[in-house]
Amino acid sequence: MTPTRRRECLSIVGWSQRQYAAFLGFDESTVRRWMRDGGEAPPKIDAWLESLAVWLTVNPPPVLSPDDPWPRGRPRKSDGGTK
Repeated sequence: MTPTRRRECLSIVGWSQRQYAAFLGFDESTVRRWMRDGGEAPPKIDAWLESLAVWLTVNPPPVLSPDDPWPRGRPRKSDGGTK
């Protein structure tokens, strides 16, 4: 897997490099090295990330309408990054 494809997969999954490293239990600097051109990640990890991204592409989260029931209230509205 190329570093470009790894970045695409992380974007699809919605993870930062830091979140990906934490999820895998790797140091963030290791994941950063994988993301640079020529960086080699373990093939099993690349295959897993690819399959996760493909699955999420085929099975995106549901989009709820205002008429759908909300079991625990409604999602928070974005404040545009300010509080």
